[in-house]
Amino acid sequence: MMRKKGIGTLPGDFWSFVAEGRMERVRRYSEEGRQFKSLSGADLRSQWISAWRKRAANPTNLVIGKLADDLKAEMEIRKIAPPHDEVKAEVEAFIAHVRRGMKHLRTEDLLADIEAVKAKRDSSAKN
Repeated sequence: MMRKKGIGTLPGDFWSFVAEGRMERVRRYSEEGRQFKSLSGADLRSQWISAWRKRAANPTNLVIGKLADDLKAEMEIRKIAPPHDEVKAEVEAFIAHVRRGMKHLRTEDLLADIEAVKAKRDSSAKN
């Protein structure tokens, strides 16, 4: 099997893994009833910014993380670009936290997780 060329040092399969996760979050959010569907676009962006600021201050809080993910899922459904420029510092702080936590992970483990997601996707596509 030929691997797609990656960005930087990450294999192309990694970006497929990321995309699959994003699609799964949108699917889950939709199935849960689209809590934020009644918000205006401006309110949606404002709440997303607020959620990211809280997420950066509390990077291990899964409730805040889900809130930010759900707001982004609603934006993706509506094709509204998240205002990333407004939360650059917060995203960088969150990424730094994740990197510190991931130092102990091995590349082989990450690649095994990617392969498991691909196998699940492939088996559900056949059904």
